[in-house]
Amino acid sequence: MELIEIGPWKIRVDREKTNSYYQQFQGRIDDCFCEDCATYVNGITQFPPAYDELFLSLGIDPAKEGEVFVIDEKQVNCKRYMGFYHFIGEILATPASDEDFYYQIEKVGNFDIGFTEEVDLVPSDFPLPIVQLVFEMDVMIHTKYEVLTRDKAAEER
Repeated sequence: MELIEIGPWKIRVDREKTNSYYQQFQGRIDDCFCEDCATYVNGITQFPPAYDELFLSLGIDPAKEGEVFVIDEKQVNCKRYMGFYHFIGEILATPASDEDFYYQIEKVGNFDIGFTEEVDLVPSDFPLPIVQLVFEMDVMIHTKYEVLTRDKAAEER
């Protein structure tokens, strides 16, 4: 495992083992065809480089979430999502907080993330030890039900 620092967190992560697991894992979005999931799929094809770098550093495939849902429709063309992903690792240091909650959201780059070892909806075959990445982010909507590929999204930037 390698030691990485993300904002105020120090985390030991097994990127290769996590990536190997995600290669054979089917995410929950693959089984859902609702508008919110279609919008999220569209959104992940448009992640800024900082998002991609975060997922890559943890070995996570962003198309294979643990859970994702809309918490706010901020504007007609923007939805606020919350969700989580899992990776193999351990939390060594967390932000100082007086909050009595199982994770703390911090602004890191252009998105809000948190990490916890109290995990939800973990597949039974996910290797130990497990850390849950919790996120909140805004996803822009191009048109209703439009799902872009990563190549098409890159062309539009």
